[in-house]
Amino acid sequence: MSAKTGWAQKAAVVFSHELDYPAARLRAAPRTSSAQLSTLASFVVAMIAVLPALADQSSTYSYPGLDDPRDRGATADRRMVGDMPYADFAKQLIGLRRVVLSDFPPGNTDAQFGVGYDSLFTITKQPCVVFGGNPNELVSIGGSGQSVNLHLTHATNNSDLAQSLNISGSASFGFGAYSGNLAVSYFRSQRFSRYAEFLTEDIHVENQAQYLKKAALTAAAQRAARQGLAAFRKLCGDQYIAGIVTGGEFTAVLEATSDSESDQEQTAATFSAAALGNSVSGSALQEMQSLSASGRLSIDIVRKGTFEALPGFDAQSLQDYIRNFPPKVVPEPNGHPWAILALTKTYDGLVNFPEPAQQRRALEQLSMYLGDMLRRRSGLAYINAHESLFGGVDHSRLVSEMAELRKAIADLTIEAEDCAMDAAKCKTVNFAEVSELPERAVWTKVNPRSSARMFVGPVQKNAKRVFEVRGFWSPFDHNPGPGVTEWCGPGENEIVTAHSNASGQDLPLSGRVPTLVPDNSLVYFQIADSYYGDNRTYDPDPVRVSLYEPVYWTAKVRSSQ
Repeated sequence: MSAKTGWAQKAAVVFSHELDYPAARLRAAPRTSSAQLSTLASFVVAMIAVLPALADQSSTYSYPGLDDPRDRGATADRRMVGDMPYADFAKQLIGLRRVVLSDFPPGNTDAQFGVGYDSLFTITKQPCVVFGGNPNELVSIGGSGQSVNLHLTHATNNSDLAQSLNISGSASFGFGAYSGNLAVSYFRSQRFSRYAEFLTEDIHVENQAQYLKKAALTAAAQRAARQGLAAFRKLCGDQYIAGIVTGGEFTAVLEATSDSESDQEQTAATFSAAALGNSVSGSALQEMQSLSASGRLSIDIVRKGTFEALPGFDAQSLQDYIRNFPPKVVPEPNGHPWAILALTKTYDGLVNFPEPAQQRRALEQLSMYLGDMLRRRSGLAYINAHESLFGGVDHSRLVSEMAELRKAIADLTIEAEDCAMDAAKCKTVNFAEVSELPERAVWTKVNPRSSARMFVGPVQKNAKRVFEVRGFWSPFDHNPGPGVTEWCGPGENEIVTAHSNASGQDLPLSGRVPTLVPDNSLVYFQIADSYYGDNRTYDPDPVRVSLYEPVYWTAKVRSSQ
């Protein structure tokens, strides 16, 4: 084993054991197998980059804080990181075992070294760790290169969308630094529902990281600590900013709408392929350009990690912009980077106060329930705008439920604020499951000149489905004149049956009104006439049938029993 290889392996051991990055709290960290681009791996790579000579000094390097018998009687360690003895810097790295990447939106100007941070309300507090603004108080890690991570996500649920937009539990409520944030506004809007497909494209670029060499409480923080937990949290929060990484981040959300389940399934396959390949190219790009040409693709920029004005985007120009993004945020004077990450650290070792773990868990639970309610509200808004695509729509009930959801969301936000402010107000609640909305109804046109019994569809065991007929047909190929009924409406001269898979018998159903079909059965429909050759359909409202799950089970749905 070479000295350099040995150093790399030992460094990886030290960092993997001493740095504890809770996966659920990593902001903008890679969410795929490209973990080498994560902040944790950046530490290892950066240390190898800035300390290449160290590996050659001794192949019996002792890990900081560990008793290595090979080092007994060894001479003093004279290695340096900048102007800082390596032993002192190693202690600082070990102290970073509780570092989490905070929820600051890119470019947040409140991200300053030593500033306190309330991780529950996602707001900065007063400077509580000493930093005099002297560059000698900082140490730089990472060299002159960039860490670039491009991640595509086909978001099929609220958790996927929140994660792809780097939104934590507190951020989802729009607290603090996230009030007015575009990503949170999009998450809380009525856009995301089960009736559209969403693909997020996020490029995250990191330049060199800088860290405070030492940590000591300011005089004001010391006074607050002597007054107790409440006073200290009010002034300093539960963490402080120990490091800052510059760079840039750019996030786009592509939303594809459709009017049928089959069209949506095709789009879902396209977005899934793009996410799996982590690229929009080839057939996926062609499909998106087709969606855009038909007015079914919208692109929203929810995070803009540069200072430049952005043009309007189509699918192709968006990919071009993302490809050319990293050079825009290189360090000055060639680029214009933002403070992309604020690395926060608990006050462990500086004060003896507990962390707000209970509140954090409660807020995450509230956030998940919030996401479920937002998704249902967005789905109802879609149904309200496209009633003809669904069955069993009770408009007054729909409007009433949307109003109830708005109030419930507002109440939940207040509950989250109370919990973030006082752990005693955090409730342990088993929230009721928010039911999924049904698929769009699939309507099949009926040819009134066909005498065949048409198979409409199956109803699985324990499933609840409604059969409905809409439209008109005529047993005449012309107007039969006064006194003769020209048009047949739903259920008139039509035969509807449900064949039971259990008993083998056919059960007649009514076609006049929407009818609940027995489960574990096969549904058939047939026009009843003695001669079919002269039948015709009513073009403005042709006869058609559907077997669907209704939006609401109302009195208008008739039982077949």
